[in-house]
Amino acid sequence: MTVFAWVTGGAAGPAIIANVIIGLAIFNYDDYVPKRWHTTLLMWALILVPFFFNLWFRKLLASLELIGGIFHFLFFIVSIITLAVLAERSTPQFVFQDFTKGLSGWNNDGVTWGLGLLTITYAVNGFDGVLHMSNKSPLPAAYITC
Repeated sequence: MTVFAWVTGGAAGPAIIANVIIGLAIFNYDDYVPKRWHTTLLMWALILVPFFFNLWFRKLLASLELIGGIFHFLFFIVSIITLAVLAERSTPQFVFQDFTKGLSGWNNDGVTWGLGLLTITYAVNGFDGVLHMSNKSPLPAAYITC
């Protein structure tokens, strides 16, 4: 099961980014008709770019990673400020007392809760975290350290 987690974890990044690119193309170009192989080609391109950078542009890689880290920090601060200033405000009564239910299309509250939890787990830990949540450990709970 762990090998499956590593394989899917390695494929998840390019798959998600390729699907986002295809979605943006569908959204912005009315005459675009997506084919399955478009996503596959985009995934291969997204895999080959870091491969070539690691192979031939190693001296540039450290400076690009530093610039990327600085941009991540700066754009995080800019995003938080923008969202805090421009976000719609809800009343405290809505935030703390109203319970919104049935907006996802799922009738079962447990399924809705589980899907929301797995989505956050995937974003934080990748597919490996979701697999660890779903499998049953043969060890007693006292021995599980993760």
